[in-house]
Amino acid sequence: MYKLVIVDDDSLMLKHFVSGYNWEEMGFSVVNSFNSAEDCMEYLNNHPVHALITDIRLPNMSGLELVKYCSESFPDIAIVLLSAYANFEYAHQAIKYNLIDYVLKPIDYDDLVKAMAKMKQYLDKLVPTSDAPVIDSTPMKQIKQFITEHLHENITVNDIASHAMISPQYFSFYFKKNTGETFSTYLQRARLEKACELLKNTDIKIAAIAEMVSYKTSTSFFKYFYEQYHMTPAEYRKQYKKS
Repeated sequence: MYKLVIVDDDSLMLKHFVSGYNWEEMGFSVVNSFNSAEDCMEYLNNHPVHALITDIRLPNMSGLELVKYCSESFPDIAIVLLSAYANFEYAHQAIKYNLIDYVLKPIDYDDLVKAMAKMKQYLDKLVPTSDAPVIDSTPMKQIKQFITEHLHENITVNDIASHAMISPQYFSFYFKKNTGETFSTYLQRARLEKACELLKNTDIKIAAIAEMVSYKTSTSFFKYFYEQYHMTPAEYRKQYKKS
């Protein structure tokens, strides 16, 4: 049985949609449903899912943005789009992602069954049996790796959000929820930890190290370093540098 998530901002419509169809007969189990793309993304980042059905028109973040995020972060997830509007331009925009089908509201049962059959056929090629391992990913690992590789640059929330293909607003929420600290706090700590590594293991001048971890001036580097370690970079080097 393939795990399915459904997203629609209309609570009554969503409730009816989840309970009004025999999903198991179509080969799916509805594991959760959401009224917003942000809530769905949070769930997907922590739970393996095979398939997604989402309305195009959602608050804050559109269904198309959700589709893009899912197809990039979870490459094999199968997706069906719902819309009350017969505007197939939306479908064309989503063709490059893992769009299986496009179903108009009000939903015709036969159209839904056909769409789900296509979705199941797609998944059957990827997952031979419903007991096989489900799709998973580690977005936070990728985000942290990107930060580590760009400590020498003046990276911002927008840069990381763009790399992760999510909105800056959702990125801030997602990052803090998964790390327990804000992006700026994490970035500051990562830069100082890199500086400590360079102080201990190299003879690079302190001013150069400050530049290497993207501090614009030695003064600001000294300030933040002392706040974190209660000693100057020179004192740290003297105390910890390997002989």
